[in-house]
Amino acid sequence: MSGIWGIFQRDCQPRDGQLWQALTDLLADRGPDGKGTWQNDRAVLGHTLLIAAKESLSERQPLTLDGKTCVTADLRLDGRKELMTQLQGEGCEITDGDPDVLLLLHAYLVWGEDCLQHLIGIFAFAIWDDREQKLFCARDRLGVKPFYYADCGDVVLLGNTLNSLRLHPSISANLNEDAIADFLLFGFNCNPATTTFADIQRLPGGHCLTVTADRFVLRRYWTLPVPEMRRYRNPETYIEEFQSLLDEAVRDRLRREKIAIFFSGGLDSTSLAATALDVAQRENLPLDLQGFSVIYRHRIPDREEKYAQIAADALGMPLHFLVADDYQLFQGWELPDLQTPEPSLNPFPLQGYHQYRQIATHSCVGLYGQGGDEVLRASKVMDVWGKVPTWDLLADLARCMARNLQPAWGTGILGKLRNWKRSKNEYDGYPDWFDRGFEKRLQLRDRWRESRVILPSPHPFRPKAYRDLLQPLWMLNFEMSDPGVTRFPLEVYFPFLDIRLLNHLLAFPPFPWFINKELARATLSWRRGQGDRHCLPEAIERRPKTPLAGNPFYTFLQAGWRPWDGLEANEAIANYVDVEQLLQVTRREPLGVYTAWCSLRPLGLGRWLQRY
Repeated sequence: MSGIWGIFQRDCQPRDGQLWQALTDLLADRGPDGKGTWQNDRAVLGHTLLIAAKESLSERQPLTLDGKTCVTADLRLDGRKELMTQLQGEGCEITDGDPDVLLLLHAYLVWGEDCLQHLIGIFAFAIWDDREQKLFCARDRLGVKPFYYADCGDVVLLGNTLNSLRLHPSISANLNEDAIADFLLFGFNCNPATTTFADIQRLPGGHCLTVTADRFVLRRYWTLPVPEMRRYRNPETYIEEFQSLLDEAVRDRLRREKIAIFFSGGLDSTSLAATALDVAQRENLPLDLQGFSVIYRHRIPDREEKYAQIAADALGMPLHFLVADDYQLFQGWELPDLQTPEPSLNPFPLQGYHQYRQIATHSCVGLYGQGGDEVLRASKVMDVWGKVPTWDLLADLARCMARNLQPAWGTGILGKLRNWKRSKNEYDGYPDWFDRGFEKRLQLRDRWRESRVILPSPHPFRPKAYRDLLQPLWMLNFEMSDPGVTRFPLEVYFPFLDIRLLNHLLAFPPFPWFINKELARATLSWRRGQGDRHCLPEAIERRPKTPLAGNPFYTFLQAGWRPWDGLEANEAIANYVDVEQLLQVTRREPLGVYTAWCSLRPLGLGRWLQRY
């Protein structure tokens, strides 16, 4: 993921060349293949390049065609052929070998800010428009690419790496207590528009920003659509369409010869691998695909090694294991390369660091199966009842019976009684170790209670899938895979979150296709029937969705290790946590997994504050 930064000077004051150099140096890890800056009397844009596609071999950024309009971008555009056809129809001279950033710049010159309606893929970019004297910035629809900004009066800062903005002298050391409260309550900042630093904001996914000397306009340009239900007479059509869309999503991410995949023995990553190999063979693409798996052999029961090897052998794909048994709890937290820009809770940071290092030795592009669970999430019958024609629903349920699938019916009388009892104990699970002043000032109990309210979903027949695809936890997942955190020049792609695929799957009937991921399983069976060369064995297709059989971090607590010892010495944490109460909670026997996990958050915050 390339590095981008920018400075918009409202007062046209002289700029600090040493600061430019510091910004570029800080982003060198994420963009080792080139660097550059561009400036005029109001704006400076900077870029460090990572070549993650063959079209970028001759790319140079920041890019301008006329000296007036200039762009710095971190992006991968999907559907390039369709976009190129549209641009050529507008008179643009572009070819198949042109980099994505050139297509983006042409799109802006043709359509202005409306170019966002024509762009598919992932991106974070800033464009200086000299004719209109404005800075136009945008982040992709789901927010896969990070983007941060700070409005400091006479100067506006932007970039895709949080620590880069902190280099500017206009940024204070003030912290955002709301973000800290969310981290301690939930493990991450639930507000996609803020960061842990009071002066630095996030541009949420699906939003853009326009800045001039006297205007600062933030607006949403996209939200996840709610499509009408799509019905086909032939059940095989659903399977064919799903595989075709997955082919398209994977194909757009195979733009380097060497590709890595985060590989387990489950449905999602194995389906991606099989699809990638098939697409490469069918389209005669050179592809060196290799799998990378984290496994346990004795710390906890783990069958991933067995199933991952079965799948890799069937596909003829090299597979590399990282054996995680001997990594210690919090090992490596003190190492500079493992320090995160914001508070985080990763009990095995060195393991994650070694995993990314191992993958980056093979490729700068990694495919990740995250999103498969959410996009294939099942609905409950009572969630759909009355929202689709009754006869259609009954016919779908009959198809479930024919496939020996049992849909969940939803909340009956007993379920409502359980929910009523649960609502009476609305503070169940609430951490009881907050500093009382902080708790009252930030209204933490109200925040906790509100978080337990399930808001209605606008999607009539796939409500949970729709909610899950928009949950704020995705922001954390995306950014923890970004080089701004990992420190490795590795692009992580999520094919199951391809916008085209989401739009179609959200239109499919919920039954039978999303019960126990039936659509994915039926597609594997269909592929074998088609005689595809890269087929997965029935052992993978029939494997049930199961979590890890044990919790690696909890094994250390069971062995008597107490990581909270010595926390009293961290004075900074006392502003947020009653340390004595926390120690009392963690000394209780038995200490449950949930309580233990929640009680690790003050440790994560404390260690981060010590470094900060």
